[in-house]
Amino acid sequence: MDPFYDSQSLASWAADALAKQGIDELARWRMLEYWAQVELFRALERGQADGWRHLGDFEQPYFTHAPLSGSKTNYKWADLVCAKQGMPALERIAWVELKDLGRNPQTLANNARGVGQDLAALFEIDPEQTRLAWEHPPDDVVDQGRTSQWAEFAPGLSSASHIVAQVVLIDKEPLRLLGDEALLGAWSDSFRARVGAGFPKIARWDTDRFVIFATVLEPKRSRSCEPPNKPHAAGGG
Repeated sequence: MDPFYDSQSLASWAADALAKQGIDELARWRMLEYWAQVELFRALERGQADGWRHLGDFEQPYFTHAPLSGSKTNYKWADLVCAKQGMPALERIAWVELKDLGRNPQTLANNARGVGQDLAALFEIDPEQTRLAWEHPPDDVVDQGRTSQWAEFAPGLSSASHIVAQVVLIDKEPLRLLGDEALLGAWSDSFRARVGAGFPKIARWDTDRFVIFATVLEPKRSRSCEPPNKPHAAGGG
């Protein structure tokens, strides 16, 4: 299965990968977001993602035209950066944000608004500015342990087409108390307020204890050296 074909594919793939590694046994664990990052990386490295592999050994920075409110920089860090190899260059790159919205129904809607801002930042990614930063890292993203990888991978940012994605984990019990409509409303209102674009399709997949929401979409700038595109969901989802 290509997890980045559309939103439903990503929700299904992520839920399957996490369920196989025991997500339902970890409902009380409050660091679930970091665990999920490791387990999805593991699935990529095991070749369980239809040819997608992780680009590099770290989280990676990207330049956005919609930084979070109050941020002093236009750079954010993607939890996973997945690449599909073409011949001879990279064909596609997916920039992925992971979120665990917590267990408190009183804070769930506010957390969802934060997810909407994160999605807006991804939607406004600038692959060309990201490439330039990887080649010549500015002070606010310099990390000497990563600069050699950035230099290696930077040319591929120009050859590839780019998509962005979110995977959001929610315990079923607080979601039941808040309701899907309220959560998705907070998520979508925050996104629209930041970028003025239509909210993409959100797909849902369930494990025994958790709901996995996911979305895959083309960003405003899906290639490094082309004018902005009209936004639409990738793969029809």
